[in-house]
Amino acid sequence: MVLNFTVDFEQEDNADFSLGSNDQPLYWFSQANTESGNTVSGWCVPVGREAFDTAMEALNADRQGKKLAEIERVTIVHDESNDSASKQKGQSNHKEYWLFSELDMFILIKGLREPLAKEGVAMGIVNQWNEYNGKNTSSLRFRVLIRDLVEQGFMEPLQISVNGKGKTLAIKDVLKTQQRVLTAYRDLSNSKNAALPYWAFSLPIKRSAGLVTVKGKIQDKKMILPVANVPENINEAYLQSHYVTTTMMGNDLKDIIRELVTESVQWATSFVSKAPEKQQDSQGEAISEADYMNEPPREYLAGDWQSLDESVVPVANPNKPAVDGQRKALRTLGTKLGDSALIKAADDQTLTFDQAVQFINAGNARANKLR
Repeated sequence: MVLNFTVDFEQEDNADFSLGSNDQPLYWFSQANTESGNTVSGWCVPVGREAFDTAMEALNADRQGKKLAEIERVTIVHDESNDSASKQKGQSNHKEYWLFSELDMFILIKGLREPLAKEGVAMGIVNQWNEYNGKNTSSLRFRVLIRDLVEQGFMEPLQISVNGKGKTLAIKDVLKTQQRVLTAYRDLSNSKNAALPYWAFSLPIKRSAGLVTVKGKIQDKKMILPVANVPENINEAYLQSHYVTTTMMGNDLKDIIRELVTESVQWATSFVSKAPEKQQDSQGEAISEADYMNEPPREYLAGDWQSLDESVVPVANPNKPAVDGQRKALRTLGTKLGDSALIKAADDQTLTFDQAVQFINAGNARANKLR
């Protein structure tokens, strides 16, 4: 079989690999203490936003029907000594999260350019050294869609936010894995000219099998870090199962992601202009990405590896118009459900992005009941 996924993609979508709002936050925690007294590691999304929590409940209902374990909610106890801002505001250091051991995500970036700290903004990635609790720490931010929630009709981006050299370098290592996926597609398509955008395939990211040593200037740390769950030998089955059009949204998802990637570049540019980059590490020494880009695999320099920064998120734009992919999805759902109101909403020129998300979520919840 010769793979050919290139139909309907545009030249400017091609992944850019030169070697070398109001988003729901998505964090990576390593051995975080919980209210019940144990520790957890993995992807964590704060509980409390109605649209996301509703989509998660629908996902868990779907998983229950398939005899799969439900995604659990955990209450994490944050270290008050590293959370002075919360103490000043009188906020509780006990926070509830949805906990994922693995997430399959569409990464909403154009590609990778190095050095990422300088070139990442044009790709939709923010890689900076920022002040947090009186220290300068490495941070990495970008936006994603969770594939399982796309299947539930939840189309809102989440913003990955990690702090500390260990976590940021681990995530960079994961992001580079997508180059292997796109190379495998090119090889299997039997065409040297075959090219797809970075986001053409979802990227599964899981917990490391064990503790990873994070090298520090004073002492080493052992952490559970994110790793790509991509096989060494990428075959047609992997590519088919992670390809963007194989979700319930079909070809419509390409249109939505294309617009979200463009928006992510604008977001990154705006974010950097509002949050000036610091140029020193927590020990006061001048740093650059070249200082640690060539470290051996899985051997990372330690930064402020326990930092959690929830303070900066993009400002929401409630008037952002619905995108074409959302309108197509509403028409498809309206036809499937025999609901003229959904079709009418799709044709409403005043429909906003957030309103479309609500309509799609509600329509998919109804469609799931009919299965």
